[in-house]
Amino acid sequence: MKGKKLALLLVLFGLVATFFFFDLGQYFNLATLKTRQAEIAAFRDASPVLATAIYFVIYVVATALSLPGATLLTL
Repeated sequence: MKGKKLALLLVLFGLVATFFFFDLGQYFNLATLKTRQAEIAAFRDASPVLATAIYFVIYVVATALSLPGATLLTL
């Protein structure tokens, strides 16, 4: 049991270190999110069938894996 806890702790530490090493925080600010939202809206307007198909595939995978995000996609 102690080995599993140590492995989980190492994985979590690795994820946090990766986050800071690659400076992934730059993608989680309001300006970047607004830009991405505008890009997604432009893509959706340019090809609505493909955008719907991508959403459908993401929804089916999230629901099949019983991910908590499936509830947000349903709303």
